[in-house]
Amino acid sequence: MDASLAQLPLLTGAQLQNVLRIEFARARRYSFPLSCMAVLIDGLDRLREVHGSGLHDEVLRRILQTARGQSRTSDAAGFYQDRLVLILPHTAAEGAMAAAPRLREAVAAEAFHTERADLRVTVSIGLSTFHDRGTIFYDSILKAAEAAVAAAHAKGGDRIEAAPIGPA
Repeated sequence: MDASLAQLPLLTGAQLQNVLRIEFARARRYSFPLSCMAVLIDGLDRLREVHGSGLHDEVLRRILQTARGQSRTSDAAGFYQDRLVLILPHTAAEGAMAAAPRLREAVAAEAFHTERADLRVTVSIGLSTFHDRGTIFYDSILKAAEAAVAAAHAKGGDRIEAAPIGPA
């Protein structure tokens, strides 16, 4: 990855899990809403194969900047496996469903220029929301968001899917 990515305030996978654990405990204890958004850049690996790592890194950097620009300062963002994950404290399902299309549209509006063509990039987004105090595992919200983004990607990408969290 390019060095400019290090300047973005992104959490590592371990840091992201720790923040999620803390926010989940707060949400569960105080009955606060908590949502999680998993974002997969459609065709990112193919971009590297066709256009090289320079464009790959530029797309990644700009989409990460777009995601941070679309999120609140209280939201945590980081990489988990090959996905961008946003933890949205005090955000019910309705709020997450309102934020996701804004992010998807902002990414779609980005233009990337190469010698061969101008490119547009899309994202698949998976959402999950903690809504059951009986859910006892903090990572259940992340797993549900991952399942939702996998479903969005499997349906062709450039879409938003929401997954419910049930009792663990």
